[in-house]
Amino acid sequence: MEMGPPDQWHKEEIEAAKARAAALKNEGNRALVAGDHAAAVAKYTEALALDDGDKAFFSNRATARLALFEASKDADLARGALADADAAVALDGAWPKAHYRRGTALMALDDYEEAATAFFDALKLDENNEGLKKALQAVSYTHLR
Repeated sequence: MEMGPPDQWHKEEIEAAKARAAALKNEGNRALVAGDHAAAVAKYTEALALDDGDKAFFSNRATARLALFEASKDADLARGALADADAAVALDGAWPKAHYRRGTALMALDDYEEAATAFFDALKLDENNEGLKKALQAVSYTHLR
């Protein structure tokens, strides 16, 4: 079935695109777990081309891009991860994980004050999350003293 631009899709085409996007996300997740971060980025990017309204696609691609950044120190990857995290926050500002991803991307870019703010924003949404507490403490004590 040939599909035109997304704004002209019918309900069935939208449902098919969302199902294909979810399958691509699963493929990306498998690649991420296997350590094939470039393949994960590619799968999440394909998923986003079909459904750019899913915060997890952006969050997961940010994770994969940050893993590639850690291996290469290519700042473009960190900037891409930040753009993905920003998109996830824009889709759901009440999702702590999106703010956490934003914080980790900002850390990669050496923007420690903004990273602390992002971790704090995440912690406000999930006050009992020990991982978020540790992330905020780490950036605060290591980089902001």
